[in-house]
Amino acid sequence: MVTEFREELGRAFPATTIDAAGAFDERGGTYPDADEYESQIAGKTWLQLDQEYIARRSDALSFLSTDQLIAVLPAYLDLLLALGPLSPVPETLLPLLTRPSSDQSSAGKRFGDLSRRLTEPQRHAVTAALRRFAADHPRYAEPAQRALESFWNTIESEGGGR
Repeated sequence: MVTEFREELGRAFPATTIDAAGAFDERGGTYPDADEYESQIAGKTWLQLDQEYIARRSDALSFLSTDQLIAVLPAYLDLLLALGPLSPVPETLLPLLTRPSSDQSSAGKRFGDLSRRLTEPQRHAVTAALRRFAADHPRYAEPAQRALESFWNTIESEGGGR
């Protein structure tokens, strides 16, 4: 199951080299580990990232610029399913994937930018990850369900499925 999802991620998010330059320019002026995180992702593909490091530093997601967020997103979706609810990944990733009630708030603008810039296959992969996480971990499903209900459940109806 996780292997099938990883293949879907690979189709949706090609393994291209991450350009880490400016990774924290948009939102990360106060992120204390910006230089270290940038050096960890620079020149690697999402498949080559140190999973232990990025799981431990999932707080970086809140500070990354949109280009770099999209570049590392498949690694975090993969970790969401592989590590489950007791890792630090869901705590940061799931709120980031939840559409805020106001599109005019800074979080709303960020979500809008992210969701518009993801390709259709990438949006489907996010939706699949959220659904699988909710199904696999019903006791911890509420944040994933909230994300799905806020936006991602509309993907299937808008895109006509896969």
